[in-house]
Amino acid sequence: MDIVIANLSKNPTFDGDQVYVLPVSALDVVNSISAVLSCIANAIIVFLVLKWTTLRTRSNIYLASWCLCNFFVLVSAPVTVNLFGWVDEISFEVLCIWEETLNGILFGNLVFVTIFLIDWYSVTLGTQNCANRCGNCAKVINIIVWVVIMVLSTASVVLCVYNYSYPLTLMSYFIGYLTMFLIMLTIFILRCVKVYLFHSLEKSKVELVLVVSYFICWLPNCACLYVELLLQRSTYGIMDGTYCVGYINACVLLVILYCYDSNFKKCFRRTFGLESELSSEDNNVKNARNSVLL
Repeated sequence: MDIVIANLSKNPTFDGDQVYVLPVSALDVVNSISAVLSCIANAIIVFLVLKWTTLRTRSNIYLASWCLCNFFVLVSAPVTVNLFGWVDEISFEVLCIWEETLNGILFGNLVFVTIFLIDWYSVTLGTQNCANRCGNCAKVINIIVWVVIMVLSTASVVLCVYNYSYPLTLMSYFIGYLTMFLIMLTIFILRCVKVYLFHSLEKSKVELVLVVSYFICWLPNCACLYVELLLQRSTYGIMDGTYCVGYINACVLLVILYCYDSNFKKCFRRTFGLESELSSEDNNVKNARNSVLL
């Protein structure tokens, strides 16, 4: 299925007699499959956080927003839309709305990942006062980030539709990724200082592993984007492969949570019928009886 970009606007850069198509390659099929699997993984994580009260912690609320952004990005990814033929013909204005909104959600994704990391540090290695303050404003922070995403995307769409060459959301994504890297590096250095010099105890490392996995999975893609932007060199062939690595990150998140977060694993197994609540309670009763007999 090919997306046809129709010249329904007055933009002179589009030839009215020219049909613009996006051909589907074998790598596009692989990317789309990884995107679909990651959509399912993101949906599972968000659903479990909303379903189970024990998972509705502050950090998991940020994680749910992070995965929700991931879900929107993957559902509206060009390769997914092109493969499944959700769009037959697209105008310039619709293309602006589609692409700029997608870049805006990508930027929000980076923001939620960064906040997730900062929250982990404040709770695990920060002071108690700092942790309490972060907990009190968690909902407000979530709302503010979503409002910023909508405002940024709307502003960028308006600039695009009115033919102003100013990639606001794309530049925000570049700056956001660089900022995330600097913050992650700073927190990693502070963590090493506190753990190895001051012998501070870490309550959990799962959050740090999740952030590092996201950074590693999307690093090749962002590197290609920087090469295209700064060096003006095309990385089209390599770019397709980097998207596959980035898309699969949500599946990696689900595996990490299942393997290293016992509470998440328990809720996951109960939700999908792999472990019933009664069986776990019966096991606890049996263990208690055995201990009494001994």
